Formats: sequence, structure tokens, C-alpha cells
Amino acid sequence: MNARDAIQRPSTPQALDEDFKRRARRTSGDAANGLLARGRSVSYREKDTPAGHVIRRHPDGRIETVRIDLGQSKASVARRSA
Repeated sequence: MNARDAIQRPSTPQALDEDFKRRARRTSGDAANGLLARGRSVSYREKDTPAGHVIRRHPDGRIETVRIDLGQSKASVARRSA
């Protein structure tokens, strides 16, 4: 048996979808951590992020909830945490 045969493949479309989402989250997290390590801020959404907002994480540890107004092409900080 080779390494490719050892990979567990999802058996249903739903399992395939969940596997894809899990891998995407891990890859995105790795990419975000790499950007933070290089001194860049990252913006993202979580399931409980309010509509029209993103979370912005800074390399110094600050986290902001940022309101995005696409109609006026501007962003404003709605909430800061240390």
C-alpha cells in the first residue's frame, strides 16, 4: 500500500464538503499566521461576526471589529480590544 492509498477519502458528498471546509480553514489559518508573523494585519469573519463587519487582527495583538460600508467605500472601527 502506498501513501496515497492510506489517505482516508470522504464517502459521501456531505463528508467531502466538511472535509473541504476543514482543510480550507486550516490553510487560511496558516496563511493568516504567516502574515501576522511578517508584520501584516489580517481581516476575516467568524460565524458570529455582525453583518457588515469584519474582524481585523494586528501583529501587536490588537483586535478590532471593523464596520464596512461598501456604498461609501469606507471602513470604521466599531470596537477595539487589547
